[in-house]
Amino acid sequence: MVNLFGKGFVGTHYSSMYECIINDRNDLTPKTNNILYTISTTDNYHVRTNPYIDIETNLTTLIRILENCKDKDITFNFISSWFVYGQNDRTPFKEDDLSCNPTGFYSITKRCAEQLIISFCNTYGIKYRIFRLANVLGEGDQKISKKKNALQFLIKEICLLYTSDAADE
Repeated sequence: MVNLFGKGFVGTHYSSMYECIINDRNDLTPKTNNILYTISTTDNYHVRTNPYIDIETNLTTLIRILENCKDKDITFNFISSWFVYGQNDRTPFKEDDLSCNPTGFYSITKRCAEQLIISFCNTYGIKYRIFRLANVLGEGDQKISKKKNALQFLIKEICLLYTSDAADE
């Protein structure tokens, strides 16, 4: 059974398909030895309104949870983002590509989180996996916008345009 940290779009869909123990937002203690960590901000625009939110959410909370994983037989599964590759001429990207060059607070803190996980888990003998997701699609995402998940936003806009045109006929 997976211990889920984070109830955003990805975490909510995962927990609807698989049995999970979902930690309350303030409960940072692992309940199982298999953690799925989905806590994260979702775009590069917080720097304009609150530059600390990406640091607090993507780094500080992560370290608090990792601290609670020390000396336990845990596998830490971290959901990251393809945005960590940043401005890069090399495509397609590969998981072991070391030429990441993130350019916004969100993507920089996600890359930093990956590196902190690697260092912390190697120091304390914790097994870990890092998954870099790209263009997550699915029904029910209430936060689709030009800032977050632009591909799904464009699909939605095309569908609205198509249904609007069909209604005019």
